[in-house]
Amino acid sequence: MRHSIPYQTINMLSRACDALASCYREYEFVTAVYLLEPWEKRIVNSVMTGLAVFALYSAYTSLPHYAANMASYIVG
Repeated sequence: MRHSIPYQTINMLSRACDALASCYREYEFVTAVYLLEPWEKRIVNSVMTGLAVFALYSAYTSLPHYAANMASYIVG
């Protein structure tokens, strides 16, 4: 017996992928990354990701109360 994935699940995943693609396009336009070569994009995106991870880690370790409030605000 073959199990099929419900249409609603596929539709939800499709919308989530579309939303992520839209956010990435907006990020590219705002930061002008779309003008760079592919290898330059990888470097810039790696640096931006590293900075974001560093900022979140620093906030979580240095300001636990504020980071917990921020996390609860973001998660809902």
